[in-house]
Amino acid sequence: MSLDLWLKSEKCPHCGRSDDPDFDWNYTYNVSKMWFEVFPNADGMVDIDGLTGKESLKKLETFKAAMINDPNKFKKMNPPNGWGSYTTFLSAIEKLIEAAKEHPDHIWHSWR
Repeated sequence: MSLDLWLKSEKCPHCGRSDDPDFDWNYTYNVSKMWFEVFPNADGMVDIDGLTGKESLKKLETFKAAMINDPNKFKKMNPPNGWGSYTTFLSAIEKLIEAAKEHPDHIWHSWR
């Protein structure tokens, strides 16, 4: 199972139609235990669906800081099947942060 996230403006300012995503991302759900460690009441892994890039930054940066502050705790949560890891998930979160900063007014969408 995986999580797809994409960031896009709701409508094209010129024609009014929805445009293609400006950023899209897919990652294995096997690391969801790490996300839930920081956000136990989250509504799904990387629960930023519906937020703007700007609105998502605090949550994403909080998660990144938790991972960096206690890497051993998160490394112990590496999936035993090898699909996903602390290192690749941290890198993926950094990409989400970068995308949110580049597109602060765009909206996150997800598919689980």
